[in-house]
Amino acid sequence: MLERCCLRVSANVSYQCAAEDIELLTGMRVSAKTQQRLVQRQSFETPALEEPVKEVGIDGGTVRLIVEPGEPPQWKQYKAVHLETGKVHGAWLDDNPA
Repeated sequence: MLERCCLRVSANVSYQCAAEDIELLTGMRVSAKTQQRLVQRQSFETPALEEPVKEVGIDGGTVRLIVEPGEPPQWKQYKAVHLETGKVHGAWLDDNPA
């Protein structure tokens, strides 16, 4: 259940905020790095379409990640897609081939 909570919170906020939220909600400390590892070890199946797609929304850009003071800034590219069915959507960070 703790892992499920970590994945849910990590999907909505940064790993650092997820670590803080999990500790507040459960009283258990799960570091930001562990939050990231939990997400990255998951394998999600690509959802199948039940009806033809008539409209697609695609977005992409570059985001600056929060780093420790004194470290060089880190920039990552993201891509996101949403199909009009409302059932299929996805986002990728620094994974252009996906």
